[in-house]
Amino acid sequence: VNKKTSFGFGVNATLSKAPNLEVAQLDVLSPGYVNYNTIKFTNQTSQDVTNPSYNFNATHKFDSVTNLAFSTDYTNYSEKMSRFNESRFYDNANMEIAPVNKFGVKNDLNFNVYTQKLDFDKQLKKGFRLETGAKSSFVDNYAKSDVYLTDANNDLYIDSTYSNNYNYKERILAGYLTLGKEFKKLDISIGVRAEHTLINASNAPKPFTLHRDYINFFPSGSLDYKINDKNSIQANYSYRI
Repeated sequence: VNKKTSFGFGVNATLSKAPNLEVAQLDVLSPGYVNYNTIKFTNQTSQDVTNPSYNFNATHKFDSVTNLAFSTDYTNYSEKMSRFNESRFYDNANMEIAPVNKFGVKNDLNFNVYTQKLDFDKQLKKGFRLETGAKSSFVDNYAKSDVYLTDANNDLYIDSTYSNNYNYKERILAGYLTLGKEFKKLDISIGVRAEHTLINASNAPKPFTLHRDYINFFPSGSLDYKINDKNSIQANYSYRI
């Protein structure tokens, strides 16, 4: 925009569509342990994936030692996948001698991630410097998986034992403050970050729920002592998950 303010915008996207059909035959040369001579397989797969992501960022320089930066991102991952298998059994006269074996799975995934952050740093008087900022993250995930088996009539049905319908929501709000002081040979920095996390998840139709709600504090500090132009000693401390 001008010498002090700039904006940026980025887009990235992936699209994938992959249908597939496989047909195979297995001949049993010595069927001593089974009552069939041939198995004919069919495997049909379909997969559609989209993965767009967007970013917007802005930076403003108040002066040579004071900066304000903002960034926001959104990422989505969506996948629809199905895979179905069919097996048929034949004797040496090519007569079908057993029920058809069918099974399959369908997956429907949709993951959304939103992040925003704001950072401010300023060089203060007498060698002090200040860094502060805030960050938020929102996650909204949905994952459905249906498993199909064959009933007595050779019809496919959804088996609830192995099927899932999982929902996950997460919200994280964080802020940090760091204060530093530079001396002739010594540079000291201390800071703290506070983070609030809220998580809710469920898996229908199973009786599973997850709930988390907590606040954590993460202190940090560093010392940098310059012995001479070629040597220095550093010490750092940080607490993280």
